[in-house]
Amino acid sequence: MLFLATYEIPIEHLDAAIAKRLEWDVAAPETMKLVGEWVAHGSGSIVRGVVVFETTDPADIQALILYYGKAVTFDVRPASDVPAALARTRAVLDGER
Repeated sequence: MLFLATYEIPIEHLDAAIAKRLEWDVAAPETMKLVGEWVAHGSGSIVRGVVVFETTDPADIQALILYYGKAVTFDVRPASDVPAALARTRAVLDGER
C-alpha cells in the first residue's frame, strides 16, 4: 500500500534529522520502499517536505516515526495514484464495490 507522509523539521533539529536520514537506508524496515521524497525550498524556520513510500506492514509507519523521534513531525496518510483512485471512486459510485 502507498502512503504519503508530509513532514516538518524545525531548524534547530535539522542537523539531527539530516544525520537520521543519512542512516535511514540501513535502518529502514525491509518491507518499506521509498518511492520518492521532496523538500520545499525557502520554507523559513521550518523545513517542510513529503515522502511517498510503499509498505505491506503498517508497523513500518510506527518504525519511521519512532526512528526520527522529536526531530521530525510526520503526518502519514494512505495514498493512491490518481487513475486508480478515480477508477475505485467510479466503481463505488456505480455500486460495484
